[in-house]
Amino acid sequence: MIILGRVRTKDIKNAGEEMWKRYPERFGTDFETTKRDVNQLGLTLSKRVRNKMAGYITRHKKIQSRSAG
Repeated sequence: MIILGRVRTKDIKNAGEEMWKRYPERFGTDFETTKRDVNQLGLTLSKRVRNKMAGYITRHKKIQSRSAG
């Protein structure tokens, strides 16, 4: 049995990458704080889109921290 990861749209990935490049120090490896920070940036996002974007950014920060240390 093959278990695949969840798919994120290009819109989520592109917006997440853009936010991650603009505010790298603002986001961490904790989903709840990243979700709050995405919400505080003033973007009018639905709850679902905000959560997907925060999850994408959190995942990339965790991968970055593992590879750096």
